Amino acid sequence: MTGQRSLEKESLRAAVKRLYTSFSRYHLRPQIEERSRHLVSDNLLELLYAKPLRALDVVVLGHYVSDAVLELGDEKDFKHFLPRLFELLAFDERGLDEIPLLSKLRYANWRNWPHREQVAVDAFLMAWWQSVLSSDSG
Repeated sequence: MTGQRSLEKESLRAAVKRLYTSFSRYHLRPQIEERSRHLVSDNLLELLYAKPLRALDVVVLGHYVSDAVLELGDEKDFKHFLPRLFELLAFDERGLDEIPLLSKLRYANWRNWPHREQVAVDAFLMAWWQSVLSSDSG
């Protein structure tokens, strides 16, 4: 079973790499739009801009996810953070809550995204789900 787990981890890594490639054109804008100022803390915005994408941690991005798309930023901002969000979902032991994250895909109308982006998300979700299923069965 160890060999199978190793293959699943490699599949997840490849899916995350594909996400970074597919979404690389979405950069952090100089200012993320806030729809409800009282709901989004200045501290969160500072933290989102304080580090490069791949250095943002589960705590900061966990707070971002709760406000993403609906209260903070738009679909393009979400696409900027998405590869790192999915990377943390797959590999960070502290855990990123998958329910708010996956629900944001719907709010961001991901099934209307360019085909390449949809395929990258599908590939990640399949690899992640396989990993979840096998880890629960052992």
